[in-house]
Amino acid sequence: MSSSRINLEEYLIPLEEIVLATHNFSSETEIGRGGASVIFGGQLSERWQNRKAAFKRLYPHDLFGQPKFLNSVELIWNLNDRPTMNMVVKRIQEALDIQNHEAASTITVSSQQHQSLESFVIPLEEIVLATQNFRDTVGGGTGNVYKGQLSKRWGNRTAAIKRFHQDNDQNKDYFRNDLKLVSSFHHENVIGFIGYCDEANEMITIYDYAINGSVHHHLYKPEINKSNCLTWTERLHICIGAARGLEYLHSGLWQDTRVIHRNIQLTNILLDENLQAKISNFTVSLLVDRNQPQAYDDLRARNGYYQDPIYDESGLVNTQSDIYSFGVVMLEMLSGTEAYKRRTIGDGQPQTLIHLVRHHYHEGLDILIDPVIRDQINMHSFRAFIKIVYRCVSLKLEDRPTMKKIIKQIEEARDIQNYEASCALTTQRGQHQNLEIFRIPLKDINLAIKDFSQETPIGGGGYGSTTETSSLSSVTVMKGNALPWIESSTGSRMQWIFKKMKCRKIKTRRLVVVVAGSGRRISS
Repeated sequence: MSSSRINLEEYLIPLEEIVLATHNFSSETEIGRGGASVIFGGQLSERWQNRKAAFKRLYPHDLFGQPKFLNSVELIWNLNDRPTMNMVVKRIQEALDIQNHEAASTITVSSQQHQSLESFVIPLEEIVLATQNFRDTVGGGTGNVYKGQLSKRWGNRTAAIKRFHQDNDQNKDYFRNDLKLVSSFHHENVIGFIGYCDEANEMITIYDYAINGSVHHHLYKPEINKSNCLTWTERLHICIGAARGLEYLHSGLWQDTRVIHRNIQLTNILLDENLQAKISNFTVSLLVDRNQPQAYDDLRARNGYYQDPIYDESGLVNTQSDIYSFGVVMLEMLSGTEAYKRRTIGDGQPQTLIHLVRHHYHEGLDILIDPVIRDQINMHSFRAFIKIVYRCVSLKLEDRPTMKKIIKQIEEARDIQNYEASCALTTQRGQHQNLEIFRIPLKDINLAIKDFSQETPIGGGGYGSTTETSSLSSVTVMKGNALPWIESSTGSRMQWIFKKMKCRKIKTRRLVVVVAGSGRRISS
């Protein structure tokens, strides 16, 4: 093989010659196009032996046009990179051997999967009975979803039965994709798979029924009573569950593969009886090589305002695309506003939630908090939460966190919120806690502190004085604990309350009981 390089000057053809050959690149001479180029047919002059030629004209202003042209010239220029025919044959044989090996592996895996799926087949007759002949729908999309009660053979389970539409060939791919993936999942935050049916041209998948429906339903449906809407603590709990489900998909189901969901949105996060989040709907999900940083998807799954702009423009999809979508989900959970709706901050122009977060993050975004939870949310918890949202929806992939980091940050927001909530007088749903177990009879307190004798006070201030005691009859109090008491101005029996001493820098917390009776309220 020669080590010399071609003299490209010998191959230079004037533009005037090419313009004449192609009739000035007329549409009549166009024979093809693709990528960043158009190909024309033409006949060269006698100087070039009247040869018929194909002229590939790369777009000069296209982003990829110039690099492709330079690459083409470089391949011609570097003869050293060209192999001999013996080397070509050898490499093709290697490629064939690899392909045959992979094909054999694929056949084995497909066969094993087919065998494993056979145990999940549910007869059409059973499904017709369970749904009362597909009477009432509870959801839709690529197919109708029905609630059904399976027979004893399937554990009398209540199921969500998805019947794919048969009038769309693409739904066949969705059905196979959904079945292939969901039958392999085993995680508490991914919807449980029960079975499927492909009898009589039907395409049906059966899942566990999520009794509390979708998160979207809880946040936006008008029939939901806003006073009974999801609390901030519940929203954090749901976000953590959904994040754990996504982390499971991204971390790798087997040794060499992982799943990119591509359709993360509130309607695809379902809730069971304990408000445990369940990721669902894998019709457009991708199973990719775990070591493959990204995949090219020329079809582009459409996910509206949840869709990663980088994926939308380039077609390159990876786990970061799901993380962007999850950032939008978290923002909707915080604001109680759908992603496509516009809001204003101050005198600014109306913008979507995503743009508001990007443009006003450093100015404080507490105005975005859902009014329903504004009185519940602790601002430290809010700041921890919005911080991770901001990173998720970044337009720079390197700024987006992993699902593990997202889980850690939301858990921090939850812990802050729970700590503050523990100091409140009511539970998340506004019901008074049962304080009877903390009731201490007044006679025991009188006995312990000698009926509020002048000998027992050890301090005072504010609304009362502090009295020392060593025991309370059947209730033992360590020496040094204090019981402040207050004379009632009304003489009536006071409301029993309790509170929790708090200090952010002290991990040990002491429950303080408040005792009341006959005109006096006593707390410790």
